[in-house]
Amino acid sequence: MVVEDYDNYINPFSTDDIDIYSGKSYSVLLTTSQDPSQNYYIFVGVRGRKPNTTYALTMLNTAPASKLPSSPPPVTPRWEDFERSKNFSKKIFLAMGSPSPPKKYKKWLILLNTQNLIDKHGDQQRLSSDSGNALPRFS
Repeated sequence: MVVEDYDNYINPFSTDDIDIYSGKSYSVLLTTSQDPSQNYYIFVGVRGRKPNTTYALTMLNTAPASKLPSSPPPVTPRWEDFERSKNFSKKIFLAMGSPSPPKKYKKWLILLNTQNLIDKHGDQQRLSSDSGNALPRFS
């Protein structure tokens, strides 16, 4: 269950996987309500860009003795499955009572992010920048 998005409490929601982009952090609660006598895999893979790194695999040990989980390790969703990433983001809602951002600001923070081509139609193309919006150009 996801309960926090980058130090902000959110309305908790359940999910089988999480998209975590550069600079993001989530707080989660893991439950082993299926079978507490079994162990489970935790699998980390690259999403949002072509994977050039190896996957990470570890085990959540809940059984009294260490043994391999009975099911095979999960498979990372396809790296360019942007619809899946957008659907995950649409589940995140700030919890009631959380402080709002300030109405006035004094400084701008411009971030350099990676970009992925989502689609291209003729001369137009749409990019995703770590799931953020395009920043204005400065001259």
